[in-house]
Amino acid sequence: MMREIVKNLAVMMSTMVAVPYTIAILCNLLYGWPLSRQRLKDSLSLKKVFALNYAVWQQMKLFKYFTLYIRLKFFYKYSHSSWVIKNLTYGRNDKQLDIYLPVGAYKEDSLKPVLIYVFGEGWSTGDKNMCGLVCSQIADQVDAVVCCPNYSLYPQGCADDMVQDVVDAISWIHNCIHKYGGNKEKIILIGHSCGAHLCVMAILELLHGELRLGRQGISPLDDSSTDTTSQPETRPLALGAANEEDQDSASTETFSTPSQSKNVNEMNHEPMDIDTPESEDDVSGSSVAGFRKTATHFLDMEGDEEASDNDSVVTVRPKEFDSGPSLHDMCKSIKAVVGLAGVYNIKDQYEHEKQRGLEDLSCIQKCMYGEDHFSRFSPTIIIESLKRNIKLPKMVLLHGTEDQVVPMSSSTKFGEALSNIFADVTVRVIPFCDHYNIFADLMSPERHLHDVVMSIVLETARRFF
Repeated sequence: MMREIVKNLAVMMSTMVAVPYTIAILCNLLYGWPLSRQRLKDSLSLKKVFALNYAVWQQMKLFKYFTLYIRLKFFYKYSHSSWVIKNLTYGRNDKQLDIYLPVGAYKEDSLKPVLIYVFGEGWSTGDKNMCGLVCSQIADQVDAVVCCPNYSLYPQGCADDMVQDVVDAISWIHNCIHKYGGNKEKIILIGHSCGAHLCVMAILELLHGELRLGRQGISPLDDSSTDTTSQPETRPLALGAANEEDQDSASTETFSTPSQSKNVNEMNHEPMDIDTPESEDDVSGSSVAGFRKTATHFLDMEGDEEASDNDSVVTVRPKEFDSGPSLHDMCKSIKAVVGLAGVYNIKDQYEHEKQRGLEDLSCIQKCMYGEDHFSRFSPTIIIESLKRNIKLPKMVLLHGTEDQVVPMSSSTKFGEALSNIFADVTVRVIPFCDHYNIFADLMSPERHLHDVVMSIVLETARRFF
């Protein structure tokens, strides 16, 4: 009897060890091993293995969306061309976007506002064909034209390529959206997770001239060296982390050109509002066109790098320029950014993924060119580096209290940084909401949080449209 008990305990204990380690090894084989020299030791530490297994167990909850997944796949495949226009090519990377028209769009002569929906899923996965139900619901309820672009996913592109694609999409909309009943002067960006990160980074790219002066504490109208024309200047990409001895780590010299901006005294200053509901074409030469990165992986950047203001510059090469909207025109047309469970501090997100044992499976370190470059792509750090206010669109940051993928502090800290420069920002904390149903529930009016999230989108749209 005792022998049987000991035998069963031994089998149980070995299973409790063997199964988690098997899952950890399979995950690393599928998604990649650590970049360190002691990759096997680092990936198979006891704490990391069990943290990873817990994260995998949490992902099992996504099976509850299986029927919704089948529904959205069916919807996209059989959607009628009269209200969904698919696979329009835009930008230097020949990406494609879809356009969703509201009910009765062709019966009206007036141009409708435009919403750009940028999907999430961790910078390495995702596709516009998974966003049909969300975009269709937004188009009908807001009565707007909704554009959903694909962008360069890792490893085909890194973070700067993704930001460039979003800017390219905005430029295409400026040039072409009138053909589909959209008003290029009324645009709202909506992004989920890393999509929210790319939306904000695109805005910061368009405002690069103001950001540069903001770090120096200079008003744009007082800086004679600022180029306020609509024509571009060719410059290397360095969305970047500067030399710590000389300047702030978030200092950037990006591929976008300085844009015209208003004096700080003309800005609308509204404090941050944190609200918890009670219920549960190619980019033009005058923008950022014609740059191709020579380094595609931060570990491979050896002879292809050139020094500029700091050692973190990633070299890009000028391409041809075409006529089109200026950075200033594009940014002026963007009235608001709505971020759904967005990532706004890459370092914080990386540390969070470390705690979950996922940092080696995620592409965050690779597509951001390594830890030394995290501040280059962190909106919170960039905003905190400013010494004066800049003119930003309205920022609406939504986050769920049950989000375990991106911590709620991501939105609250970014909201605080925006509030400190007197930007117009609202942070909405949604109870009983996790990382996925904050956007999945937008797909159908029957879903639990649909009315809560959609009402915030509608409120933002009505303010500007």
